[in-house]
Amino acid sequence: MTTTEETIDLTQAAMQLADLKQQKNKIDQHIAALTEVILRHTQDGRYEAGDLTLTVTAGNRTIDPVKFMGQFPVEQYPEYYELKPKALSKVEKLEGSARIAGCVRQGARKVTIK
Repeated sequence: MTTTEETIDLTQAAMQLADLKQQKNKIDQHIAALTEVILRHTQDGRYEAGDLTLTVTAGNRTIDPVKFMGQFPVEQYPEYYELKPKALSKVEKLEGSARIAGCVRQGARKVTIK
């Protein structure tokens, strides 16, 4: 099967996709295991690994919203907060889909196999 064909065999395509996803899952598990070993045996920094350079960095630091709101209530610390839109579904209920259509981003289509 090529991607330029006008018609496709959905059964064959679905089976190939399922097989590839299974292979990807195994590869992702292997990557996670190797990453864990590397993290367990190194500190942050750069390491020469043959022709490769391995870089280990600290994870991103972010605020835990629940803990932050408990320690710094918005009423007392309004300067620590910024206003942002509510969830799309909530705004659609208030305004209707047509009214906010120009403000909505649409993600890429996807295919799932179960």
